[in-house]
This record gives sequence, C-alpha cells and structure tokens, in this order.
Amino acid sequence: MRASFRAVIWAMMLRALDADDLVRELREVSGDLLKLSTAELRPWQGPVLIVVQYQARKNPWFESLLAAIEGQESPVHYVATWAKTFQLEQSTPDEPHQDDDSRHQEALRAAKEECPGVSVQNSSEPASPKFDQWILSQQGFDVEQVSSVCTEIGRMTGAIAAELSTPLDVLRISRVIVLLQQLVPETQRWLKGLPDSRRLEADLRTAKLAYEQGTALLGDRLSELLESGTYSAADLADALNVFKQKDSVLCLPGWLFNRAGQAVGNLTEPILFQCLLDARVRDLVKAALAAADECVDGNVTLLAAIPAPSADEVSDLDLSSVDRYLRKCLAELGSLLKELPTAIGARLLRLEQPSKIEVRLRQCVGLNRKLQPRVSEEVLASVLEYVASATDDSACIGEAELFERSVAFLEKTFGTAKDAPFSQVHGWVEKQRLQPENNVSSQAVS
Repeated sequence: MRASFRAVIWAMMLRALDADDLVRELREVSGDLLKLSTAELRPWQGPVLIVVQYQARKNPWFESLLAAIEGQESPVHYVATWAKTFQLEQSTPDEPHQDDDSRHQEALRAAKEECPGVSVQNSSEPASPKFDQWILSQQGFDVEQVSSVCTEIGRMTGAIAAELSTPLDVLRISRVIVLLQQLVPETQRWLKGLPDSRRLEADLRTAKLAYEQGTALLGDRLSELLESGTYSAADLADALNVFKQKDSVLCLPGWLFNRAGQAVGNLTEPILFQCLLDARVRDLVKAALAAADECVDGNVTLLAAIPAPSADEVSDLDLSSVDRYLRKCLAELGSLLKELPTAIGARLLRLEQPSKIEVRLRQCVGLNRKLQPRVSEEVLASVLEYVASATDDSACIGEAELFERSVAFLEKTFGTAKDAPFSQVHGWVEKQRLQPENNVSSQAVS
C-alpha cells in the first residue's frame, strides 16, 4: 500500500484516541518517524497535521503544539520530537512531582531546540492567494476547480473519520470497509482533477524566492503581471538570476530594454526587473553580457557606448542580429581601447556616464595616433588624460584639436616638439583659448 494511503488510515485511527493515548501512540512511533527524511515524511505531513488540528479543538496541549509547528519545514519531525520528550508519567518514584502541563512545555522547548525549522511564511511558500492562483494557472487549473475536488475529498475522508471517532463495532467496521472500497475509483477521478504533485512542488520551489524578491521590488504590480498569465515560474526565477547581475545589466544601452517599440525611460531597479520578466528582453541582455565577456574581457561599460542599430543592421531586435551587431561594435571599441595607455583606458571606463565613452575614446585614439611619434610618452599621457577628462563631447573634440595645433606650432617654431614639456604644450593651448575663434573654455575640462 502506498505511503499516502497508509498515512491517511493511520491518522484516522489516531483521531479516535483521547489526548493521553494519542501522546503515547506518537511517542511509540516517534523513533521511526525521526529516522525518515523530509522527503519520505511528505505523505505523512497532511494526515498528521489533521490529527493535531482535530485534537487542538479539544486539548490545550495540542492547541499550543499546533501553534508551534506552524511554519515548520518538517512539522512531523517536530511532532515526533515533542512526543518523544513528553513523559506523561514520572519515570521513577523518587522523581520530584511535575505536572503534565510542565512536561508538555519542556517537550515543546526540546522540539524547538532540535527542530528550529524554516518559516513557511518567509521562505517556503509566499502567503498570497494570488501566488497560489498563479502557480495553479501554470498547470491549467484554477482555485475553484481544485477547491471543489478538495471539498469532495474532505467529505469522503470525513465520513471515514466519523466512523472511526467512536468505539468500533462490527457494523462500524463494515461501513469503514465499504467507504475505503469507494475510495479506490474516486481517488483516480480526484487525481485527474488535481495538479501533478511533483510538477506543483517543482514550480513552487522554482518560484517562491523569486516571487518574494520580485514583490519586494514591484509590490502589487508583480501580482498584476502574474494574473495576466503571461509569465511562468521559470520566467520569474530566470529574471531574478539575471537581475542578480544588476550592476552589469544597468550598464547596458537602454535600447536593449525597449519592448513593443516603446522606450523604457529611466532604468530603475523595479523597471529593470519588470523588463527582465520579458523572455525576449532577457535573452538580449544575456547575449550582451556574453558578448562583453568574450570580446572585451567583461568590460560591460563599453556596451553603454553602443548606439541603437539602424533598421538595416538589425531587424526588430532579432536576437541573432543583435548579437552580431554587439560583437562587431565591441570588437571595434575593444580594438581602439587597446591602442591607448592602460591608465587612459581605465580613466575612460570609469566615466560616470558610460554612454559618453565612444566620443572620448575615438578622440583619444585619433590624437594618440597623430602625436605618438611627435611628443614624449609622458607628455602624450598628460594630453590624453586632459582630453579624456573633458566634461562634454564638444569640449573633448575642442581640446583634442587645440592640443594637436599646439604640437604643430611647437614643431614649426622649434623644429620638433619631442623635447617639449607638458607645461609648454598646455601653455600654448591656454593662450589659444583667449582667441575669439576658439570657443573651448578652461572650465570645459574637469
């Protein structure tokens, strides 16, 4: 006989016992129960809880036990530990008198120490009817349908429990046998009206943490999104996994997150998580991060410098087309970055607004190519640092032009600028700022 059926029958028999006898029966089997794993105890969990709930209506011990096991990951282990410790009778005549209520409290404390448990409210099962509805909807069921089947099961098992709740006689035993025989065909029909337990548990494990953290980000908006039926448990969990890399993801260009042709605007963390629920956006983000890892050693900052592709380059943000476009742009930017001294490249990658990298990078590389053979390495590094530090794109372009002209002037005047210090090169630039035709001010450089 399957463990689930044995558990139900055993629990029904326990319901006929009074509180003292039930404690003794539980203590007698506690050793066997404690040997079982959490997975092996799963079929016994519901029936044992029903027995405790039944006794809790009549007995304060079981009322407080029921409150103690609420939220436990393995309530059967907790009940077994409590029963094992709960001694209704003194073990020796010399033991000081101690009433049963005190022993019950000691047993509860022992169970709490041995089975600290994990709160179901906090980590196993979000306390939200909307969450339950969403999980059931993933398997094509709704709450009313499942509730109707469960009510029918309750009526049948309740009838058997009622027969077992009073002293048995031949007639009652006969009726119990008939009811059990009726359970066989009914069970098959009930199971067809209920979700598959393994898939249901798998969905719950997949979604519970993501649901709680998603709710912390989106609040009630998450429940509204899930009610639409668009997103699965796997979508929610996968979105959370990608969101864990939010520091890198927030460096990505905004156009990757546009959905249905609509821009997302300022990409805050809640908006980012909502975008990541969309499998299409999620795939684009994963492709972008993978491209950065493979093309530029994970320098995701360079991704922010990539402009939105034209319709000719990418059609409707097709994943393969976007991947090719990103890799092409990253390869070009990475190649440019390698031409610069390491310190200048690092300076560009630390810009507060990564989207400004491209203009500065191209200006610095162009200037580096033109001045490298004409000035010393120290002067070139200082010039590039000055240009990279410009506060905006136009200032960056203007600074690059002025420094190039300064070197040309020194070469014309002295025949070479190779031996000129940075102060001399920079001094000519500052003089040129005073000329009306040069509109780059010294405040344009940070």
